[in-house]
Amino acid sequence: MRLSANSVPSGVGAFIWAGIFLVFFLFGLMRYAQYILPYRNQDSWGDGFYLLLRPYLEGISTIFTPQAQGGRRPARNVNIPNSFRDMGAGMVRSHEVLALATGSAFSRDAGSGFVRLALGEVITDIIDLRPQTRTEEVAANTRDGIPVQTAVSVKFRVRRHETSSDDPDLLYPYDKDAIFQVIQLNSIDSEAGVRPWTEQVAPQASSLLVTDLAQHTLNQLYQTDAAGRTPLDDVKDRLRQQLSRQFDKYGVEILGVSIRPLSLPPKVQEQRIETWQADWERKIQIAQASGNAEAVRRIRRARARAQIEIIEGILQNVEAAKRSDNANLIKIVTLRALDVLNHAMDNDMAQTKLPDAVITNLVQDATKQIEQLLERQDEPHEGGT
Repeated sequence: MRLSANSVPSGVGAFIWAGIFLVFFLFGLMRYAQYILPYRNQDSWGDGFYLLLRPYLEGISTIFTPQAQGGRRPARNVNIPNSFRDMGAGMVRSHEVLALATGSAFSRDAGSGFVRLALGEVITDIIDLRPQTRTEEVAANTRDGIPVQTAVSVKFRVRRHETSSDDPDLLYPYDKDAIFQVIQLNSIDSEAGVRPWTEQVAPQASSLLVTDLAQHTLNQLYQTDAAGRTPLDDVKDRLRQQLSRQFDKYGVEILGVSIRPLSLPPKVQEQRIETWQADWERKIQIAQASGNAEAVRRIRRARARAQIEIIEGILQNVEAAKRSDNANLIKIVTLRALDVLNHAMDNDMAQTKLPDAVITNLVQDATKQIEQLLERQDEPHEGGT
């Protein structure tokens, strides 16, 4: 056996130095482990030490275990932070929550803040807790066969309740039962790609909208009631109710539904404009004809009233001339008649709305009275000749 200068067997010294290095290394890890995690409790030191030691243990295991069989199962979501892939722990954003599984079965939800995966746990999905908005283009036909184009937008989020979270300081509280329900919405499309739950709501709303539009004619969709509501407003309310019933069991809360104004083919749009224009022209003609008839009636009333005032004024002047025994009776009556005519045309009473029959009777009565007075005036002259 070969001995060193200190009478130590060859190779034993190397093991001694390796042991000393390992002890100092472990003590160094334990020293820094208390500063790794952001929280301070009885488990923070052990969790920090485990996170520091885990990469070294996994590196050693890859030496003795084939890569295909060893190591931790890779996470399934490509958006997972690298710290979860490398150390099985990391920080989760305030608007996110992790869906964790053991094997192929859902195990728990985790987040936000610091999360450490248990042995054998993998991240199946990262759920965004913020309100989501998705828009889907819609091509449909009305009940009278007219093609229309529009778009439906749905605003939704993971269901939440007032008592949904154990931490009242969470920015986005959520119902813990809803996480398991939400991941059930994930599906595989025709191209073997995963369709996340956020892409499942808008297509369903589009399908419901096509069915609802087919139950209305185009004219019905453009009608408004006294409150200014259109059938599209009722369609939006029904869509929200139907979507809420369908997706509540999947942990999705529907916040609102909006529908873009209908887009019509150019020929249909031109035809609607022509129909609308013809209808308004007809209404204008009716209004103008009604206004003209009313103007004619007012003119007739004004003329009749003026005639009444003229005749009354003439009668008054005839009586005055008769009492004064004036020889120029005709001249005086003529001049006074002109004054009465001017006064009658400026009088607002000429515009009063009296029935035509009443005005005609007044004119006839006044005419007969003036004729009788003139005849009585002529009788003394005839008797004296």
